[in-house]
Amino acid sequence: MNIINTLRQQFYSKFYLMIPMSIILLACLGSASLYYISIKGNSLFNFIQMFICVLGSMSYLSVLLGQF
Repeated sequence: MNIINTLRQQFYSKFYLMIPMSIILLACLGSASLYYISIKGNSLFNFIQMFICVLGSMSYLSVLLGQF
């Protein structure tokens, strides 16, 4: 529990520094997940998964930029 409180305090004290780090992390995670989805082939189910993945990342990034 002490580790969680320490991380929370660090996040609150450096909130504006964490925003670019989360954008970079989300871009890397989203591109890696799209890569692994596209390895499976080009079926309708894979396109739906890609659409949901891109929609989730774009909505998170738009919320971040809106708050910033």
